[in-house]
Amino acid sequence: MNISSENIPFGKIFQINALIGSICESLNVEAYLVGGFTRDCIIGTHINDIDIVVSNKPKEVAEIISTKLSGTFFLINSDHAIYRINIKLESLILNIDIGLFEKSIYDDLSNRDFTINAIAVKLDSKFRNVEVDNVIDPYHGVNDINTKVIKTVSDHSFQEDPLRLLRCIRLYAELDFEIAAQTIELLKSNVYKINDISGERIREEVFKILSLSSTQDCFNILDEVGLIFEIMPELEKTRNVLQPKEHHWDVFKHSVKP
Repeated sequence: MNISSENIPFGKIFQINALIGSICESLNVEAYLVGGFTRDCIIGTHINDIDIVVSNKPKEVAEIISTKLSGTFFLINSDHAIYRINIKLESLILNIDIGLFEKSIYDDLSNRDFTINAIAVKLDSKFRNVEVDNVIDPYHGVNDINTKVIKTVSDHSFQEDPLRLLRCIRLYAELDFEIAAQTIELLKSNVYKINDISGERIREEVFKILSLSSTQDCFNILDEVGLIFEIMPELEKTRNVLQPKEHHWDVFKHSVKP
């Protein structure tokens, strides 16, 4: 979490990545920058989080990075051996997540949510920055970034992790992208799967949506695909309930208007 409204300079982040690449290379560990980090580098959005996957030794990598950068590290996901390192840089906290890929980087990318997040960059001692020419992009995520569209990596993306239903809509608003027509249909056909997710995870994602300036756009999409009534079933009874003539909307529209 940021403790300042400032942003860490790209140069500093790339310097840290080069150090991490050297550490991984010395351990004979294959490492890649992935996920939102590579996406945001290509977009040009300021970054305070780094996502890395490694072929082995995630705890050892996290421990050495933490020591080198005077940070702290801890396990955040035991199922996937993901460690988080917190580095304090003046008034900011940089989060570095170290995860494990089991087979290959291509297998890892095939299991990601959206094409714009299924992009990787090899991380070693030669790393200098993230450029379109050096990315691993099997699902044409760079093109989707350039055309500002959100597409799922596969037709099973929402089934593999139904929280992606909400994440899709949050990214739509955060990035000011469009959602591809086929992905809209997948949203509609999988809305019921959100009930497989714990209330705590849903609440966290909803709070992120509510913190956005374009919350109204999110609610419009949530309504369009039918997801809003899955996460807030009480609202269903308010649709088409008329109000006194001085109100322009029914109770439902009045409830979700800003």
